[in-house]
Amino acid sequence: MKIEKVNITELVPYANNAKEHPQEQIDKIKASIKEFGFNDPIAIDENNVIIEGHGRLIALQQMGSEVVDVIRLEHLSEVQKKQYILAHNKLTMDTGFNMEMLELEIEAIRVMDGDLILTGFDLDEIKDINLNLSEAIEEIQEDEVPEVDLEREPFSQLGDLWKLGKHKLLCGNSTNQQHVKTLMGNEKAQLVVTDPPYNVNYEGATKEKLTIKNDNMSDSKFYEFLLNSYSRIYESLEDGGGIYVFHADTEGMNFRKAMMEAGFYFAQCCVWVKNSLVMGRQDYQWQHEPILVGWKPGKAHNWYLDRKQTTVWRFDRPVRNDIHPTMKPLNLIAYPIRNSSRPGDIVIDFFGGSGSTLMACEETKRVCRTMELDPRYVDAIVKRYLSSRREDIKLVREGKEISLEEIRAPLFEE
Repeated sequence: MKIEKVNITELVPYANNAKEHPQEQIDKIKASIKEFGFNDPIAIDENNVIIEGHGRLIALQQMGSEVVDVIRLEHLSEVQKKQYILAHNKLTMDTGFNMEMLELEIEAIRVMDGDLILTGFDLDEIKDINLNLSEAIEEIQEDEVPEVDLEREPFSQLGDLWKLGKHKLLCGNSTNQQHVKTLMGNEKAQLVVTDPPYNVNYEGATKEKLTIKNDNMSDSKFYEFLLNSYSRIYESLEDGGGIYVFHADTEGMNFRKAMMEAGFYFAQCCVWVKNSLVMGRQDYQWQHEPILVGWKPGKAHNWYLDRKQTTVWRFDRPVRNDIHPTMKPLNLIAYPIRNSSRPGDIVIDFFGGSGSTLMACEETKRVCRTMELDPRYVDAIVKRYLSSRREDIKLVREGKEISLEEIRAPLFEE
């Protein structure tokens, strides 16, 4: 079709146009033209009578335009003109939106600081979309953590890949590229929520005196360990993917420096304020843990909640932590997961610990890819998942997939 330029005063509105154009709609059309340009020529017949584009004409008239782009539909008969005018208006009203796609697009524009009004939706409509978009933030029922004998010989071995429903758990080293490849394949995650060793030579307060691997290194060795781990995480995350790192203030410099050296953008630091203190050897007893917050550069970072969230996170400590010394409550882990990912997204944690990230992903309908070096804690994570799920659990060992029913180990006995 040929686009012509016609003096706006030469256009003739169709006398029997049944479509209404309230000023509110005209204002939206004007805003769209100002932002994006006039990209939709008005359709007219051989006598300059408008067949399609009355709202655009009114908007251009109010904007003071003198010349307008048009296309001529001279092939239509008189009855076809009437049919087309009604059909053009009616057919656009016969369909709705794919709400999931609409929510994603609205959220993407918001994250990129775009003006949502320019989408054509008014504030009330956008509010309704955002209500659908934001998950119902319901408190997660903390799971009944099973008793696990961490003194027994572990069943899991280095290299074991557990498939726990839609989640995966590898007994592996977070600094090892091949181990990460085994866990991730060609997948990229949308979020990282992780709790690395704090390098404080932590010993649990329970009777088991639980300890953590890689938790007592020299300063330089610990920094190298963190940098290598961050680098593997960086490689496994999509651009814009967020990262939350629980850590100890005493190693804050190493954690922050290694995070940025690996390529992450460090945005801010949040704090988990606990309901009770943790006894230690220092003058002031610790009642909080800091969490580094950042993302992988390359595009706008993922954020799916409102702007009312603060840097202070108040969640009670777990009632029991006898399967891992630094076990986190599920609601604490679910908080950043909901803020920075969507249901169905992949969340990674290369320091699986007690499995709280995996369990929080299960509760929030995310997909977890997690890794743990210590076979004892791998056993504990599997036992924890098994105690509340009992669905589709398989083990891949040395290339062979083994079903839960085939595994004969005291860890999994009733």
